[in-house]
Amino acid sequence: MGVPPLSAADLVRRRSAARRRAPSAPAPNIPRTLVPEGHCRPEAAELDPLPPEQRPASEAHQQRLQRILDRLVQEGGSARMKRERPQVRLRPTIDYHFRTAYRNDLLQVLLSDVIQDCPDEVAQGLLEVVLASQYRRKVPEELWQRYLRYRRQPSIVKRAQVLFLARNRSITPVPKGKVFDLDEVFAALNLVYFDTQLPRPALAWTVRHARTTLGYYLEDFDIIVINSVLDRRGVPRFALEGVLYHEMLHKQQEGLPHRGGRRRHHPPSFQAAERRFLLFEPARKWCEDYWGAAD
Repeated sequence: MGVPPLSAADLVRRRSAARRRAPSAPAPNIPRTLVPEGHCRPEAAELDPLPPEQRPASEAHQQRLQRILDRLVQEGGSARMKRERPQVRLRPTIDYHFRTAYRNDLLQVLLSDVIQDCPDEVAQGLLEVVLASQYRRKVPEELWQRYLRYRRQPSIVKRAQVLFLARNRSITPVPKGKVFDLDEVFAALNLVYFDTQLPRPALAWTVRHARTTLGYYLEDFDIIVINSVLDRRGVPRFALEGVLYHEMLHKQQEGLPHRGGRRRHHPPSFQAAERRFLLFEPARKWCEDYWGAAD
């Protein structure tokens, strides 16, 4: 009879027992969840990391962005662009960098209020990208990268994360589920596989059982979301660990250079790291069997 496989929790318990027998050492500093436990969803204003006196007025920033856009249209706009008179609209959303839409034959440029107070040079670069994309011009890659560097600053990612958790109704920002606690599972995996060196992202469950994916990592918000279908009795812990470990690898490898202008989400190095998970094959088989039975 073979030796039963050990989960990350089993390995943590063994390490804890070994540490109790060895000279005492300080416990790893594992950060807690961003959102307090409980089932009520905090409002965006309560979660906003900026104090009230520092929260900029959206209207003032919208006017500032409109002046930048007007200057770009006047200086280099085509006849069609000038005819359509692009208008900036800041929206309380978190799911896109920008969008465009027409209203009464006028072009609406929709931007998230997450970036409403960005520096003028970043705003100008982003608006140039929007116009180039809309009017089929060559998109200036340097300006787009400048915007992404700003958007992925830790302070902006933190702001976007807080607003995402407050506004997104498809997830619950409470890591403690009915059966499993994502905080505890993350801490165990971080200790065993990352030597506690992986910074903790926000952890969330989906509100409903999703049919498309078991989990995903949102780099622009530093959030790992796990399908609540895994938060049920009868689901083996190693299956949840396998999914969460996969998303933790995405966080660990965020910011890696793209190949040919496009990021490869599962390159060979990622796949090799994924197989370091001791229960990789049982977890993969369980997930495949589950989706096959669910179809």
